[in-house]
Amino acid sequence: MSELKHVYAQMWADSIDKFSHNECELDPLINNNSDMRRGITVLSYFDKVVGNNILSFLDELRTIEPEQYYYPASDLHLTILSIISCIDGFNYSDIDADAYSNVFKAAVKDTGPFKVHFKGITVSPSCILVQGYPDFEPLTKLRDSLRQRFKKLLLKRLLILDTKFLQPIRRLYVVSPL
Repeated sequence: MSELKHVYAQMWADSIDKFSHNECELDPLINNNSDMRRGITVLSYFDKVVGNNILSFLDELRTIEPEQYYYPASDLHLTILSIISCIDGFNYSDIDADAYSNVFKAAVKDTGPFKVHFKGITVSPSCILVQGYPDFEPLTKLRDSLRQRFKKLLLKRLLILDTKFLQPIRRLYVVSPL
């Protein structure tokens, strides 16, 4: 069994065990219009064929569990890398959007395209996931490039803040991994 297949199988087994003990992870804010959680994630969108297949599957699920939350077609995506985890209180005005955009463009330019084969589903305690099997080399290269570039951007920003406030940085706490 490939490593990724094993990961998906383990996710399934762990989640089914949690479901049997009624340990689902529900998002109390999923339909709340005042939800202010924000973050930055690098996404890729599905081509029309894959997107339509996923939507057809969701339509079938909707007949079984109509009260569940289902992504609208416009929100279906493949997560490449979470840059800033979705948190309450984060504002896009807190970052230099042009710098983030430039980092992203440079990383994508240096990496090029990659393919993902989608086959099967798995579950987590909070959702159903489509199993994706990517060409690891280009995807890993893209993720590594994004991590390195965003770390440089973050360090540069911290040094600017350090100079601005004339206080040395003694500790750097990583809230979530890049």
